[in-house]
Amino acid sequence: MKENLYIDIETQQVTHELSHRIAGKTGLEEPEIYTLLREIEEIRSRKATITEERMKELIRRMNRIIEKTL
Repeated sequence: MKENLYIDIETQQVTHELSHRIAGKTGLEEPEIYTLLREIEEIRSRKATITEERMKELIRRMNRIIEKTL
């Protein structure tokens, strides 16, 4: 998302404002984006181990956002 939206989710705090900006650029629903970003942020902050299936699901959801910016 950093390259396509000029938004670095690794360095920016996840807020509804950030999600709203992404929603405006992608046409996706803000709550859907916010939920995804919070899930990723939580996993990263805890350095949690997740299943392969869960990782694939998060990647699929991220790809959906990225595809909307192409």
